Amino acid sequence: MNSHIRILLLVLLAACVGWAASAQDVDSMMERFKQLVMSEQNVEAIEVGEELLSFYSEPSNAADELVINLAYCYKNLGDYNRAIEYYSLKPKYWESDKLIGDCYLALGDIDMALWYYNQVDYASLLFEIAQGFAYRGDYDHAIEFAGKAKEQCRPRAAEVGLMNQYLAHYYFAKGDSALAYTNILLAATKLQPIILSSFRLRTAAERASYWGLYSSLFQHDLPLIAYISGHPLAARYVYDLSALFAKGMLLSADTEFDRLVDDSGDSEAIEAKKDLQEVRSRIKSINEQHGLWGRDQLDSLNSLRDSLEQELLLFLWEQHDALGDFTQDLKVTWKDVRARLGADDLAIEFLEVPVADHSLYIALTIRPGYRSPKMIVLCDQNQLETESRQAYTHQALSRHIWGQLAAAGELDQVRNIYFSPSGQLHTVAIESLPHWDKAGTMMSDDYNLYRLSSTRELVIQHPKIEASGAAVYGGIRYDTDVQAMGVVRTRGGQPIVDSRNFFRPAQQGFADLRAIYWSELAGTRVEANEVNNKLLSHGIDVNLKTDAWASEASFKALSGRHIKLMHIATHGFCWSDSTIRQVSRDHTLGFVLAAGDQGQADEQAMTRTGLLFSGAANTFKPDVTVPDSIEDGVLTAHEVAQLDLRGLDLVILSACQTGLGEIGGDGVFGLQRGFKMAGAQTIIMSLWKVNDLATRDMMIRFYSNYIEQGMSKHEAFVEAQRWLKHRDEVEHMYAYKDPDEKLTPEEYRRSFPHWAAFIMLDGE
Repeated sequence: MNSHIRILLLVLLAACVGWAASAQDVDSMMERFKQLVMSEQNVEAIEVGEELLSFYSEPSNAADELVINLAYCYKNLGDYNRAIEYYSLKPKYWESDKLIGDCYLALGDIDMALWYYNQVDYASLLFEIAQGFAYRGDYDHAIEFAGKAKEQCRPRAAEVGLMNQYLAHYYFAKGDSALAYTNILLAATKLQPIILSSFRLRTAAERASYWGLYSSLFQHDLPLIAYISGHPLAARYVYDLSALFAKGMLLSADTEFDRLVDDSGDSEAIEAKKDLQEVRSRIKSINEQHGLWGRDQLDSLNSLRDSLEQELLLFLWEQHDALGDFTQDLKVTWKDVRARLGADDLAIEFLEVPVADHSLYIALTIRPGYRSPKMIVLCDQNQLETESRQAYTHQALSRHIWGQLAAAGELDQVRNIYFSPSGQLHTVAIESLPHWDKAGTMMSDDYNLYRLSSTRELVIQHPKIEASGAAVYGGIRYDTDVQAMGVVRTRGGQPIVDSRNFFRPAQQGFADLRAIYWSELAGTRVEANEVNNKLLSHGIDVNLKTDAWASEASFKALSGRHIKLMHIATHGFCWSDSTIRQVSRDHTLGFVLAAGDQGQADEQAMTRTGLLFSGAANTFKPDVTVPDSIEDGVLTAHEVAQLDLRGLDLVILSACQTGLGEIGGDGVFGLQRGFKMAGAQTIIMSLWKVNDLATRDMMIRFYSNYIEQGMSKHEAFVEAQRWLKHRDEVEHMYAYKDPDEKLTPEEYRRSFPHWAAFIMLDGE
């Protein structure tokens, strides 16, 4: 049966079933259930828990927790048969066999009680005893019982690795950093090949869940213990396992999976991937309605999604290893990176390392001829947050980062620096910081600094996709009232200078979306036309979209078209959880509340950052309903990720905060991740709210450099930054200032570094 028909049938079936409780109602019921269990109000807890069971038809952590707690309540009430029934629903729960044995013993069935007692997983019991001693601070006994549990786990390699991880915790807490390092390294090196092997036949959802079991080992425990231990070879393993392997590993696996399917040439596999994307989109649409279409429909669609993805995984598995292994990029080592460096090159992996109640930022560096990477401590989280406020006009932060590296001799005779950020460094344009030792000079004046998703990029050979043409967006009309949109807003005879952040709220409150000025950004129209003209003059075919034609639907239609260049000048947004709470007081905005495919925080973050296209104003008006059949004009990062933008060599997101998002262990969950998943190579994006006119001027200058002067992407970008910096600070310091801003020229210069707002990712 055609997948489109299957999806339609599922939708119709859900409509016939009727309305179910909303996701918010279910969450509220679950919280009440937990409270009743904790207070041992067993009868009331069972009443709520039994009702909750109808909403959990698929296995999940929440369903497991529910049945175990129901069994606990029945056992407390003396209904042992019912307790046995529920304990049996979760056979992998480590204590189930013991508790079932207890129930049979209470019923007087000694034979059954003994049988279940004999099934007890003693490794789990020993581990729980070890944890109990650890909670009491008795680490000697914790180490003793964890060691016994480890012996019981053999030959289960994954469980042995986890026991090594906990032994590392106990030794670390005891103050024995040498044995802590030995055990954490054993855990990481034992588990890495298991994780890679396990990924081969796991869906994206399963990979995310599975990686969640081990991510803290690679991203937190290993770098912290390695740093504290001071072991001379620790940097090798931290570079390989905490940086190259763990940093962005889910993104790498997901994008490589999609690429292998597309490159296979198998028409059935490619069609199955399209079906999979359609199912994912349908799941997202239902989530946006807060589950009101019923959990039964979501369960059916989730099952269909998993089935389609399993088919594709089996297809890749059956191919030759060189084609079918989508984890190949995760096997890159520091030696592979070193082999790609020239005499005047430096590679840096920045890492955020948690220490007690704060974080340290360290740099792992590689130069040609190094026998091992070096590990250099830079600054702590408080210093980074405090000094980033004036990072571009003061040298303090630059001294903490580049000055520390220079003091260690890492910048001697270096011209090209390839670096991959981590943590809050994702939000700082460290390539645009002042020189740590030369007043009035930027780092980019003395060095070529290349921001990379990972220094893996220096090794990975990306396939060349035949692509051509460009798509340019600007001068977009967000409000359907064209006449109102055409009115030029002025104040005191001066044009209002807009930010490309689409919030410009009135005084009555940030959350009142009715206070937004839904006007066209004048600078984006000039920018789009200038870019269009420059591209056309050099024989590049351009698809220019302005006014009402600059729609979300027209953008999505570019999927699979193999466009080489995109330029999008519009409003951008990146909403935090606190912003979402403010906005949702008066507005139901499903696209920002949607939980994403798996209901995970990272997936949810992908719906909270995006770009606005024509007609977007309707989505933010409580009295206007946008039909499901029409794209709403709000393009989220989650939607971008579902597109096929392979061959896209350069995308310029000429809007506000397009480089931001929720920062997690796997990177920044925002537009940059969405475009990377879709296939984009190089992204130019912003880190804060950008001025409309300043951005227009910088982008036009970039294209003059790139198209007319023949500079590389990186050269064109850096020169445009320098040009804008000179113009903003020296020639026309007040040129871009809103007349309402009561700032002196010096205050303005320090508060609005327009030239530093944009960064380039993975560009040369």
